[in-house]
Amino acid sequence: MRAIITGATGGYGSALCRQAKLSGYDVVAVSKSPDKLQSLVQCGLADEVFALDYLAEGLDANLTNFESFLQGRGLTKIDLLINNAGIGSKQHSLFDESADELRRAFEVNCIGPGQLIRRMAASFSLATVVNISSRRGSVAQNADEQVSKLGCSYTYRISKSALNMLSLCIADELGDRLLSYTVHPGRLRSGIGVQGAELSADDSAVRLFQLIAARPDPSLFYSLEHEQVQTLPW
Repeated sequence: MRAIITGATGGYGSALCRQAKLSGYDVVAVSKSPDKLQSLVQCGLADEVFALDYLAEGLDANLTNFESFLQGRGLTKIDLLINNAGIGSKQHSLFDESADELRRAFEVNCIGPGQLIRRMAASFSLATVVNISSRRGSVAQNADEQVSKLGCSYTYRISKSALNMLSLCIADELGDRLLSYTVHPGRLRSGIGVQGAELSADDSAVRLFQLIAARPDPSLFYSLEHEQVQTLPW
């Protein structure tokens, strides 16, 4: 089995690579940090690596190079694609958010993953896609006065909500040929995790691969926050 994991060099990304290896996958780790990618290989967490930056110029050309990289290794099937790469901003008010920050968030959190899925689904037999989203992308939770949004950036919430819609659109159009899941990994004690988070990246990764193996309903938004997987409102 072959898995492609983006954002592979972050705290959660490396945990996903580790769990993928433990689950029997050959891992293609993708990140914008070439040096850190080599560390994954040296630690035995990745079999192949590819440097891809969604914010670099020439996204289409870079994705074509990635296709060629995979085809050059004789791949015809991708069993699992985990879109884990993501960014936010530290701005919590409309008056502080800039157009450039919003564009960057859309490029990394939605446009890049969408274009990667498009390429992988067109050029390979793609079985399962997991888009790592956030509870902050839930429109219903953002409309709920009982759910605190204190300290949440506009760019992160808006772009993750767009990623959720992307997942649903893919499930609607391509549901007869692949599974498309939307997952909140939980509040993690690593990376861009929030203050007060208690869930480790490794525990979340274990829960994610258990979810994938169970092949649940793609029309639901899943949360790994608790030991028993729950669903979130869209």
